[in-house]
Amino acid sequence: MPERRVIVPRYCIEEMKLEQWKYPGIIFIIIIVIFFWKKTTEPFDEIQYDTNLRLFDECMKKTGIFYWVGEGTALGFIREGNFIKDDTDIDVGLYYKDKALYYEKCLPLLLEKGFNIKRGNNSNTDDEPHSIILNDCYIDVDFMGIDKPSMTYQWPKSPNELIQLLEPFQKINVNGTEYNVPSIKYIEYLYGDDWKTPKNGFKPNHYMERFMNYLYQ
Repeated sequence: MPERRVIVPRYCIEEMKLEQWKYPGIIFIIIIVIFFWKKTTEPFDEIQYDTNLRLFDECMKKTGIFYWVGEGTALGFIREGNFIKDDTDIDVGLYYKDKALYYEKCLPLLLEKGFNIKRGNNSNTDDEPHSIILNDCYIDVDFMGIDKPSMTYQWPKSPNELIQLLEPFQKINVNGTEYNVPSIKYIEYLYGDDWKTPKNGFKPNHYMERFMNYLYQ
């Protein structure tokens, strides 16, 4: 008796492939949502935030690399003179031209201080996002340069507009340490003209786009 072959249309095969990933994808998204919900409901540890940034500042100054506090950290320093109570990380920025020097000189010092690499790697070989972590408090290190991808600006888009707004830098003393923060124009660009008004849990509009791009890349 001849073997019977069943021919399945191509579009059915594609639908079967999509269906195969449907439920694992939903579960993955639920896990991500729970992770971010947990991060935003954990008690804010101002002492640990302050300690981590001081350690970072110490290593950067020791190696002579210029950096600034950015995004929500800069917003809190300018508006409140301290960290924002519901923030979930520390944001710092460096010029892209100093990236190789950071990996060569500063990152080894940070690892000696007890930091671990949370995202990216320990070498200056790619343009992946880079974060370090110590005692559940992490620092996003953003290398900003013309036509280079940036965490501050819809990763992996380039922050060309935002770079023009960084200067003039100002110095702000927080808990006895002096930090560089970008201009008010930078803050207005990210947080709007009403940036002086606190908004619980607020993030710039591009954050969700940046997160989704990173999730599905």
